[in-house]
Amino acid sequence: MAPSDAVAPPRAGRDRATVRIGAVALAAWAFHAADQLRQHHPENLLWCCHVGGLGVAIGLILRAPRVLAPAAFLSLLGVVMWPIDVIVTGDLEPSSAVAHVAGIALGLAGIRRLGLPRGTWLRAGATLFALTVTARLVTPPAENVNLAFAVHPSLAGHVQSHGIYVAGVGALVLMGFFALDRALRATGVRTAGRHFH
Repeated sequence: MAPSDAVAPPRAGRDRATVRIGAVALAAWAFHAADQLRQHHPENLLWCCHVGGLGVAIGLILRAPRVLAPAAFLSLLGVVMWPIDVIVTGDLEPSSAVAHVAGIALGLAGIRRLGLPRGTWLRAGATLFALTVTARLVTPPAENVNLAFAVHPSLAGHVQSHGIYVAGVGALVLMGFFALDRALRATGVRTAGRHFH
């Protein structure tokens, strides 16, 4: 059989499929990013779920589980935060819906393809902390990106201290990340190594 007639190895085909999934994730993120730039709100791209969506795309394209997995965990925060925000504000943007759904669905699909590195829940928590500090430093307080400036409106009447609020939410999120890590492993997701796949 001539080399040109040879069938591509299954691994090569799987790698190409992973890159294509990453391209879809990147397109979804870019769609939302363009919408936010058009509305003159680039600071919204620093929300952890949007950074997570970009990380999912990069992790898939590079086939890098250590990039992908924490980013997918951040995207999954949107399962809780985004619907609450939509209910409180009444503002549902199509591009945001696309970005959230793509980040979550493709992030989980990527973890099943590439595996889940040890310590993913801790890296996701550390990344969230860094994003919150960054939002505090570089974004307008009125936007309250990553809740870096004020208690979420849904709890504003119940929690007076922003510091206590951030500490409490941070602890709950970290426990959630740990539980998600355990749950994924319990469903048969393999442990990924240190290298790109």
